[in-house]
Amino acid sequence: MSNELSIQPKEVTLNTVQIAQYMGELAFKSGIYKVSKPEAAAMIMLKGYELGFPMTASAEFITLIEGTVGLTPRGAMAIMQSHPEIIKSVDVTDIEKDGQYYGCKCEIVRIKNGQEHKYTKTFTMDDAQKAELIKPKSGWEKYPQQMCQWRALGFAADLACPDLLAGLTGLLKQPELTAEGSIQPVIDTERSEPPVEVLDPEPQITLSELISKYGAENIMAVNNGAIPKNNEECAKIDEILKAKLG
Repeated sequence: MSNELSIQPKEVTLNTVQIAQYMGELAFKSGIYKVSKPEAAAMIMLKGYELGFPMTASAEFITLIEGTVGLTPRGAMAIMQSHPEIIKSVDVTDIEKDGQYYGCKCEIVRIKNGQEHKYTKTFTMDDAQKAELIKPKSGWEKYPQQMCQWRALGFAADLACPDLLAGLTGLLKQPELTAEGSIQPVIDTERSEPPVEVLDPEPQITLSELISKYGAENIMAVNNGAIPKNNEECAKIDEILKAKLG
């Protein structure tokens, strides 16, 4: 049985880049993406699209922190759970010591040539202490359980499925780079201009939804090689492609 919501890698073409540039400009001006320039928003969209996420949803799964692009925990889990033929299970469990929270263990089971292979990593508060991560008012002091979870997940994923996650596990293994451990989608430093309110009163199909349904190439093909400029144009193209492709 097919799963239409399954996240599958997609090819980035010149047409896709043009669409991302256009949408990145809108996302930047609207303030939805908290990034310093439109090009950063476009690159987040392209990286997310390449991994299989809808462009406008990419900020929920891709982070940009201090110039480093990486997957959020939600993004990593979404990709792994979308490939049950490769990743059988991902289990993250707490570890206790003397009745107190001590750390987390992550076990990922991957299928290779019909065989199950287990990859297990742990990260404990002792590990955090040795790495000098626990500092006053830091994420490690406020959210130790969450911080250990993501470190353990990142290290296990590095072993089990670097191909699926495209090696973007750096921020999982360094959750302290996020906003005090709260794992926000996109965090960048300064904006060059204040957000501009963008109003779209009529709920119609968006460009991102069009891309997810038909692909960038089909959209450009029926629109004389141009990018749809608004939701009204997107709706017209949707009708055309619906009749053409079903």
